[in-house]
Amino acid sequence: MNPQENKLQAEILSDAQARAERIIARANNDADKARQQAVEEAERNRQERLAEAEAEAEAKCRSIMVDIQQETRRRWLLASESCLTEFLQEALASVERGDDIDRARSLTLLAREALSAIGPGDCEVVVGPDDAAQATTEWLTAQARELFGAEDSSRYTLRSVPTMGGGLIFSSADGRRRYDNSYATRLKRLWDELRNLASQ
Repeated sequence: MNPQENKLQAEILSDAQARAERIIARANNDADKARQQAVEEAERNRQERLAEAEAEAEAKCRSIMVDIQQETRRRWLLASESCLTEFLQEALASVERGDDIDRARSLTLLAREALSAIGPGDCEVVVGPDDAAQATTEWLTAQARELFGAEDSSRYTLRSVPTMGGGLIFSSADGRRRYDNSYATRLKRLWDELRNLASQ
């Protein structure tokens, strides 16, 4: 082989080696990029799974907290309602026994409130046996005249109900108006107000 051919062959080999090195370098570079992309993709997937797990755990925690709050509120309402019921039952029994109250003054205030609410006109008035001695037709007429004027001609029919505690129930003669100012009803109104306050 002459020197010219040797030189040509050397150039061809050198060129082939350079190309092979470039191909290998490019392949290594592509492999590095692919490896890096795979690592990044794996990290993204891990972060996404972690975020999903955190979101799921947070949602479960929120749900558990809501359940706990609802159960706490339910138990608190049951306990407060039980206490209110017991308190009002004791209060009603105490009021009906007349413990520490001026019964005559109380009945006067209840009658005036009921008369103001129902207005002038003939009425049937229901009372319990303990108030029948004070709540006479004359006494009711006097209360009405103090409220509506001396010329008021309203007439009152009394009916005593043995099972009724304290207070009065007024019903107009035509049956269209009624005002229950018995102790039991007043305490029921108070119970409703207290129950509403407790539920807020």
